[in-house]
Amino acid sequence: MEMPISQIFNSTEEANNALSYQNIRLLQVERIYSIDIELDETFYSIAWETPSASNVPYFSALCMLFGERLSQALGNSRPIGLIDSSWGGTDIEVWFSPRVPIYCLTPPNNGVEQNSESALWNGMIAPLTKTSVRGVIWYQGENNVNKNPDYYSCHITAMVQDWKKTFHQGNVSAENGVAFPFGIVQIGPTLPGLLGNYKWGFLRFHQTADQGVLPNAFLPESFYATAYDLTDRDAPTGQIHPRDKQTIADRLANAARNLIYGENFHSNGPTPINSYFASSEIFVITFDRNIKIVGTDGFTIQKTDGTWSATSIVNASANSVDVVIEADAVLLTYAFRATVCEYKQCAIYSDDDEDLPAQVWKWDLTQ
Repeated sequence: MEMPISQIFNSTEEANNALSYQNIRLLQVERIYSIDIELDETFYSIAWETPSASNVPYFSALCMLFGERLSQALGNSRPIGLIDSSWGGTDIEVWFSPRVPIYCLTPPNNGVEQNSESALWNGMIAPLTKTSVRGVIWYQGENNVNKNPDYYSCHITAMVQDWKKTFHQGNVSAENGVAFPFGIVQIGPTLPGLLGNYKWGFLRFHQTADQGVLPNAFLPESFYATAYDLTDRDAPTGQIHPRDKQTIADRLANAARNLIYGENFHSNGPTPINSYFASSEIFVITFDRNIKIVGTDGFTIQKTDGTWSATSIVNASANSVDVVIEADAVLLTYAFRATVCEYKQCAIYSDDDEDLPAQVWKWDLTQ
């Protein structure tokens, strides 16, 4: 989330384009942590300014691009305030209040400085809770692949509810009866050397409260975009930071427009609705809409000995695929590898104008 406009694809063009949105105001919170005390006030590096050549390059790219797309959807006629409160390389545990680990029975936190438990809640979120915000977008998770990953589902669910209760008028419904809409970006590809690390897939699934889609019963007023297919091996700041924030903003804004304004966009990519064994070696998966096969990468299996290997689609129809299953496979997954595919070349996308990648999913083959 912290990655600024100056570091993304077409940064100069995007920075110049942002200047035309004079109905938008920008607020950027300075990076400050507080170990034990919730601050009443915080500090700002950009203080409710109109977009300008001096502030846009340093503002969160995803926040800015998302705001622009919402502004366009509203005819650029409504004032929009964007608050950038972000700090890269941090755990989810630092962004929630001390109420959340009590609810989730979280193990003691061993982080230090900005990664101390609730340190950024205290310094960068709590001071904002007197503000009436109308929604949040959240792009975090990489740091939790190896830290309390199995608690992430509870953490994200409890954090959203706690923020909603704590922010001024957080429970007040606005457009379409939605109160405090919360957008989540599913984590994307990772660093070279971790390409076969399947922990990333489990964390992606936890980001949906283990339901595979958003919104759901645990996160009912949420929306979603994925980034797993935006592999950027040449990114100057590392593959973990793909420069294509425009695609993420498109996906996220369209999902928000579906949730908040009832517009005709899909809230998720192609989603499995049925599956069965056609034979001992072929597993059939049916999706909720028509699909297209773009690449070969995406499906993997875990075997009884705990090892992983890729598997393939051997046949596809308008809305289903046949996947090869080895005899000792116990789990079939989609988009679980740390790096799933090359840029926008994963196996399954929606066969429509939205061109959405299929949902991260898992199937227990032992049942």
